[in-house]
Amino acid sequence: MSLEERLKKLLEASPEQLQAIDDILAFGVHQKAADIASPLLLEMKSAAKYMGVSRTTLWRMIKIGFLQRIEILPGSFRLRRADLHEIASGRRKLFPDQ
Repeated sequence: MSLEERLKKLLEASPEQLQAIDDILAFGVHQKAADIASPLLLEMKSAAKYMGVSRTTLWRMIKIGFLQRIEILPGSFRLRRADLHEIASGRRKLFPDQ
C-alpha cells in the first residue's frame, strides 16, 4: 500500500479506528492473550528453560521478591508466564536504576 493510499484510509477512518490508532501510537502493539498458546503457569523447569537461566537463579529471584511463586498444591509451585515475559522483554527490571 502506498503512502497516499494510507493517508486516504486514515482520513476516512471512523472515530473508533482513530482511537485504536491513537492507542497503538501511545502504548504500542500488545499481543492478545488468545494469541499465546503456552500455559499461564509454568513449572520451575519450564520457566528456567523459557528464561534461559537455572532453576537456582529463579529461586533466588523468588527469595528476593522479584518473582512471586504460586503454590498450586502443598510443595508444588508455578510461576506466572506473564511475569516471566515482562522480565524477558525488559519491561521489568531487577535493578530499576539500570
